Amino acid sequence: MTSQNQPAGAGHQDPGYEKRDVNVRMLLAISGVLIVLLVFAVWATWQYYDITQDDMMRSEVIKPRLDSLRSARELERVPLYQARVDSETGVTIIPVDSAMKILAREAAKGDLR
Repeated sequence: MTSQNQPAGAGHQDPGYEKRDVNVRMLLAISGVLIVLLVFAVWATWQYYDITQDDMMRSEVIKPRLDSLRSARELERVPLYQARVDSETGVTIIPVDSAMKILAREAAKGDLR
């Protein structure tokens, strides 16, 4: 065959692979940027989860429980801090702090039974 009949590039043999190496610095730079972005995304997701979880916990769990505890405490405090007479036995029921003061006064006089 003559040189006129050869196809273009026939004199130049392609080895079938790239002849130059990978740019390691560029590969490390891109990998580093991707790792930083991944860490930031995980951190941001974690922060978002904490914020929304705290808000939900306050609004859906803690506040209703707190309200029910307050009302339960008020119901418990009424008999403890108000003087009244038991209708069935006729016994006068006095508040705890008043009873403690009376006992302390009697103990100071030496008049305990």
